[in-house]
Amino acid sequence: MKQQAKLPFGIKFIVGFFSVSFVIWLFGQTGAVFAYDAIAAWGLQESRSTTDPALVLVNRAIGLADTIVMLPLFVVAIAGLLQRKFYGAVTRWVVV
Repeated sequence: MKQQAKLPFGIKFIVGFFSVSFVIWLFGQTGAVFAYDAIAAWGLQESRSTTDPALVLVNRAIGLADTIVMLPLFVVAIAGLLQRKFYGAVTRWVVV
């Protein structure tokens, strides 16, 4: 049986940071696409009363783009770093 090497503290720290970031992006960006006012009430987006109505649409579009692009990159970075693969380091650079 192959013995599995321990992950260094730095990789564990980055994976933990990315995991927390993934959850925050999931709620903040993806949530804004579907329930903008609720997410704004939580303080993760600008309130409708403080911004121009057109900017609310822009914020929702940015949230959709982040959902489509950034969240899968977070998943690939976390998986790659846990497996100690090169693509994990590359996607980590892209996400940061």
